[in-house]
Amino acid sequence: MIFFFLLFAFTQVKANPLGLILQKKPRQGRIFIEHRQDLNAHHQSHAYPGARYKVSEGSGDLRIFHQSNHTASIGFKARQVDTGVNDIRLNSQTSVGRILKNYEANSAYKTKLSGGKVLAASLSYGSTSDRPFKNARDSTINANLAYAFSPENFSQWVLLINYSNNRGFLNNIPIPAFAYIYRNSSGWIYTFGIPFAFITYVSPKKELFRFAITPGSLLYQGNTALSPGLFLTHEISYRAQGYLHSEREDDEERFFLVEKNIEVGLKQFLGRRLNLSLSTGLSFDRNYYEATNIFSNEGETYDIANDYYLKSSFNFTF
Repeated sequence: MIFFFLLFAFTQVKANPLGLILQKKPRQGRIFIEHRQDLNAHHQSHAYPGARYKVSEGSGDLRIFHQSNHTASIGFKARQVDTGVNDIRLNSQTSVGRILKNYEANSAYKTKLSGGKVLAASLSYGSTSDRPFKNARDSTINANLAYAFSPENFSQWVLLINYSNNRGFLNNIPIPAFAYIYRNSSGWIYTFGIPFAFITYVSPKKELFRFAITPGSLLYQGNTALSPGLFLTHEISYRAQGYLHSEREDDEERFFLVEKNIEVGLKQFLGRRLNLSLSTGLSFDRNYYEATNIFSNEGETYDIANDYYLKSSFNFTF
């Protein structure tokens, strides 16, 4: 399993332009690997004996060009969710495979213009499905273009346009948006836009506060220093992931998998480039359903049992 995700490790470059704009110092690359697995404390309520809910992910990026004011990157990501449900049947009687997969290749480009202006673009292609790439309609496309300008040294306005066929709402429609970024002298970065908000703080000691909210997700992450290089981590998250399930009757239908997590753990930095973490948590309010978007579930919702889990991760920046 680890070898499989190493093969797919070169991914997400900060593949959205807003991430590129926020990234002040371009890195050469990054590799990230994570695995989470239920402890089966409540295995009796799973669909069959011994079932475990598992999430494995590999992600990373590689800078392929950097000169003066121009930066280009490529990447790939892989995410696999084993729901532990052997026979998923939906309200339309459509069958969905037990293991859900998300594969994506992406590219990104950023150029700095005169007067503190920035132009950034990204493009990704992949498949988010129970049977990736089986049919052409199971492919995912995401394209972004952003233009940023700075009226003052500590702030930026960003104008964006996004096209996606699997964003969870208003698919296949280019959507314009804007964001305001404010950086204060203490290291806090505030980003407010429609329809998202991000707040980030990283101290010189690598203590971390991160909050993010979008229509399909919510995330809080924190690192508290225990000793040099060792941190107590804490995280709360909500995620609704849409999949283009291969046997759907209507191309507009999506299979949505929803989960909420709360966890605590330890993170160890080994030098400036490598960190390892181990955490435990509770995954709850897990369910799945079929709908055209995350706001229009008119059918039946199917529950997956709550359970405690263990999670480990590897992160290397170069």
